[in-house]
Amino acid sequence: MVGHNRHRVVDTLGFVLAVCIHDVGQQDNRGAILVLFTLREMFKRLRVKFAESCYGCNGLLGFVPQTLPFTNK
Repeated sequence: MVGHNRHRVVDTLGFVLAVCIHDVGQQDNRGAILVLFTLREMFKRLRVKFAESCYGCNGLLGFVPQTLPFTNK
């Protein structure tokens, strides 16, 4: 496969807070985890995140609150 996937985190106004780019051979959940760890390091006070439903598969929504200080919405 050729290409890459982009995972972006934006605030409620649409401003980009964090970006992760990886090759298309990796699962989307892996990219989401990478960008969320980056987000945690950059914004220590962030506590609530909203995610698209496509990130709900493969246990990502259960992994995040157990590992990172975020509440899923």
